[in-house]
Amino acid sequence: MRLMAKNELTTASRRFGGYKSIDEQLLREPDLKQSERSASIWKAWEEIKLATPKYQTNYYTGESIGFYCRSYDLLKSLNHTSKEVEQFSIAISGLSDEQLGKAGMFLSALVNTAQGDRFTVHCIEKLDFVGYKNKKALEVRGDVGDYAAMGALSGELNIYHVQGDLEKLAAMNAALDPGSGTVTIFGNAGSFLGSGLEGGKVILHGNAGLEVGSGAVAGEIHVSGEMESMGKMHGGRIFQRGKLVRDGETND
Repeated sequence: MRLMAKNELTTASRRFGGYKSIDEQLLREPDLKQSERSASIWKAWEEIKLATPKYQTNYYTGESIGFYCRSYDLLKSLNHTSKEVEQFSIAISGLSDEQLGKAGMFLSALVNTAQGDRFTVHCIEKLDFVGYKNKKALEVRGDVGDYAAMGALSGELNIYHVQGDLEKLAAMNAALDPGSGTVTIFGNAGSFLGSGLEGGKVILHGNAGLEVGSGAVAGEIHVSGEMESMGKMHGGRIFQRGKLVRDGETND
């Protein structure tokens, strides 16, 4: 198992100074079984990290989805816990641009295959695809990259301290679990908030960038701050400070 060095831990703690601090006990005292499971998690990550092709080629195709499916297969029999998920999320760092999407998909698979229903992960790096196919109660502390919560199936996803773009935020898949899930963002979002939304609810406690709700077909987007623009919708609704400002059925 990889434990964080003292300087890494100090940096991570400072990074999340405005929120709950990282528990050093979480990182420093694994039991034997936990150590074995953590070693298996890191072994699986090393395989995914070196895998090709690059996920950026086309995130709609099996070239990107394949990283999640392979991660899921490697992790599904480990019987790992929320503690090991949180440990991994803190310890992973020093990623290349190519690895940010792989890490986000791997972390998503790690959550979805773990025992339990409630999880906390720390994004020390701006990982893409955080919450991909999410079906748990997931709290994300830190900034996320693009495509957060894409393809999420149910559950709830709370994201704290967001500074980056949340592109293609497909919060829920209405065909699988209509209206049952929520993504709540405590901070500002970038462009394309709720793009392609298929159901459920996105709640933003902050400002949004361009094209909010672009391509949405169902669900609700609630924004408490400002929006630079709203996109063309095929369904769903956008609310600003509690007032309906766009009905996707009419785009009015």
